[in-house]
Amino acid sequence: MKNLVLFLILFTIVSCKDKSPGAGVEACGVKDPAQNLPWLKDMIEQSAASKEKGFLKVTLVNLRGEQVFDFAVIYMSCIACQVYHCDGTRVDISKYTPAEIMELQQNVRGENGKRTVVWSNE
Repeated sequence: MKNLVLFLILFTIVSCKDKSPGAGVEACGVKDPAQNLPWLKDMIEQSAASKEKGFLKVTLVNLRGEQVFDFAVIYMSCIACQVYHCDGTRVDISKYTPAEIMELQQNVRGENGKRTVVWSNE
């Protein structure tokens, strides 16, 4: 009986996992940027207030070697339209070449994109 109780306790501890997809992510000098970058946390909370939180996905990608965050609301037909620097300022896509924009779009939405999910309600 003691073995069974010990097994169940151990099983429960091992099977627990963090629900936040960004909990293990380090970006912009912080761990779990969705919780530890104030501007990012505020934007996620604002989406919750506007009832978009259930449709929001925040991904981390590289653009010219810089980490940037893409905000995607699943009902938007736009790819990489809301992209932000680590300090929370919006990325001005017009300053990038067509090839860089294409690479950004592939990383954000492409099947083989190089992205890390920082926050999602999926």
